[in-house]
Amino acid sequence: MGRRSGSAQRFDLPSFQPLTALRDVPMPVWGLALLFLLVSQVYSVAVPVYQGPDEPQHVDMVLSVGRLEGWAPPRQRLFSLQLRKTQRIMLHYRRARVPRAASEAFPRPRPSFDDFSDEPSTRTVTHVSNHPPLYYIGVATWATLVTGLVPALWDPAFDEVVGVLRLGSGLLLMWLPVATFLTASRLGLARPSAVAAATLPLAIPQLAHLGGVVNNDALLLALAGVLFVMLSFVATSDASRRTALLVGAVGGLALLTKGFALLLPAGVVIAYGATARRGARLRAFGSGLLALSAAFIVGGWWWVRNLLVEGRLQPSGGLANFPHPAGFQPSASIWRQAFYIREIEGFWGRLGNLNVDMPDEAVAAAGSLLLVTIVAAFVMRPDSKGPGRLGLALLLVPVLFLGTLLPVRSWLTYATQSTKIRGMQGRYLFLGLPGLATVAATGMQRLLPRSGRGRRWLPLIVLSGGIALHAVSLHQVLFTYWGTQSDNSAAKAFEALLRWAPWPPALVLTLWSLTGVVLVILLTLLVLLKEPVVKPAPPQEPTIQPHGEQARSHRRRRSGRGLLSRLGAPRGH
Repeated sequence: MGRRSGSAQRFDLPSFQPLTALRDVPMPVWGLALLFLLVSQVYSVAVPVYQGPDEPQHVDMVLSVGRLEGWAPPRQRLFSLQLRKTQRIMLHYRRARVPRAASEAFPRPRPSFDDFSDEPSTRTVTHVSNHPPLYYIGVATWATLVTGLVPALWDPAFDEVVGVLRLGSGLLLMWLPVATFLTASRLGLARPSAVAAATLPLAIPQLAHLGGVVNNDALLLALAGVLFVMLSFVATSDASRRTALLVGAVGGLALLTKGFALLLPAGVVIAYGATARRGARLRAFGSGLLALSAAFIVGGWWWVRNLLVEGRLQPSGGLANFPHPAGFQPSASIWRQAFYIREIEGFWGRLGNLNVDMPDEAVAAAGSLLLVTIVAAFVMRPDSKGPGRLGLALLLVPVLFLGTLLPVRSWLTYATQSTKIRGMQGRYLFLGLPGLATVAATGMQRLLPRSGRGRRWLPLIVLSGGIALHAVSLHQVLFTYWGTQSDNSAAKAFEALLRWAPWPPALVLTLWSLTGVVLVILLTLLVLLKEPVVKPAPPQEPTIQPHGEQARSHRRRRSGRGLLSRLGAPRGH
C-alpha cells in the first residue's frame, strides 16, 4: 500500500502479526511482566491457602476435573471431604481476623489430597459449578504436568498442589502488562505513556493478589487482554480474515471461562464498526461476522446450551437466598458501606476473602489520582498522539458498564429479594483494565507539556505509586493473617508465615530476594527509557487534485474516516 498524505496516513498500519507485535515490546515491559509474576507469588505465600475469593470451591472443581469425574450440572456438585479436611488443617473456619501462630502450623510433610476420601462431605453445594469448564480443565492439566515433571512434587502435599495452581494464575495474569502496552501503543500513545499504561496493572494490589490465588478470573482476564490487543488493531484498519479468525478464537475461549465474557462480543462489534466507518463497509461487515461466528463455534454455544437446558444464560450456582423476613426494610446506609468495601476498596485491596482491609487513605489517594488522569484525558487539549475523546469513551465501556450494572443489580436484589448483599466486586472491573489503563495513560500524557522530557518519567511515577500500595497491602496481609494476638510483632508474623507456607523457608526467602533484584533492574530500565527515534517520511510527490465526480467520491471516502480518527488511530506512522 502506498503512502497517503494528510490524515489518511494514520491508517497505513500493519495488520496484526503476533510475533511481530511481541518483538516490538520494549525490555521494560517484559520486566514489568516478570515482576508481576514474582509479586503475585509473594501474595501466594503471604495469603493462607484457601483464603482467596471462593478459592476452596475453585480448588474442589479442579480436583474433580483432575479425577475425570465429568462436569456436574449447576447446583449438583457437592463439596468433597478432601477440601473439608484440608480446610480444617489450614484453620479456614477460624474467625477472619484472628492471626495464625507459628506454633499452630501443621508439621511438614503435610498430607496429600489422596490421603482423604474424595466422597461428598455434606449437602454443601460447590456454587462455582455454574461456570463453564475451560479454566478448570486448563489448570488441572497444568497441575498434572508440573507434579509429573518436577521430582520434588511427585507426591505433593495438598498445600503444594494449591501453590502450583496459584502459580498458574500468576503465569496467566503476567501477560496483562504486555497486552496493555500493545493496546496503548497501537492506539497511538507515545512510548513512555504506553509503558506507563502497562505499569498500571502491576500497581494494583488486588490484581497481583488474584495472580496468587486460585480463581477463574485469571484465565478470563488473560484472554480479555489478548482480545483488547487484537481489537485495537481491528479498530485501526485491520479487517483481514486472518485477524477475524484470531479474534473469534480468543473471544470464544473467553466465553468458556465465566459469564462476564458475554460483554466481549460487544467490543468486537464496536471495533469492526470503527473500521466500517472508513468506507470499507462490506469487508468490515464480513470480517466482523466471521469473528462473531468463530466465537460462537468455539465458546458461544455454551450459553445457548444454558438457555436450552437451564432456561437462562447464567444459571444459579446454588447459594442460599436469605429471603426477607416479615417487616424487613433495606438500609441504604448499609448497602453504601458494602458498595465502598466491595466495589471501591475491592478494586485496590480488600484481599483474601474480603477480610484484609486497605486503609481508606490509600484507597482515596489511588482512586483520586486515577480519576484525575481519566478526567484529564477528556478535558485536556488532545495532542498528536493517543485516542480522541470518542475512542477514550469506548475504551471505558466495559468498566463503566460493569461499574453501573452490578451495583444496580445488587441493590435491587437486596431491596426486593435477599438480606444478603451480593454481586459487587471491584475485581470484576479488571475485565476492561487494558482500556482503563490506556485512558489513564492518555490523561497523564496530556497533563504534561508536549515539549520537554517529563513524559519519560511517567512509568517510574506509576511504578513508585504501585510500590507504595503494595507495601501498605502486604503490611495489612501480614498482620491480619500471621502472628499472635498477644505479640503481633513483625518477627512473630514472619515466623508464622514461613512456618505455614506451602514451600520451604529457603524457597520463600529466595522468592522475596529475587523480587527485590528484579525490581531494582526494572527501575534502572525505566530511568533509561527513551522515546524511540522515528525516521522522517520520504518526501511526497505532488498528486493531482480530484475534480468533478472524482472529487465528490474522494470527499465521501474521507468522510468515512472521521469516526476512526476520533477512535484513536495512531498519527504520523
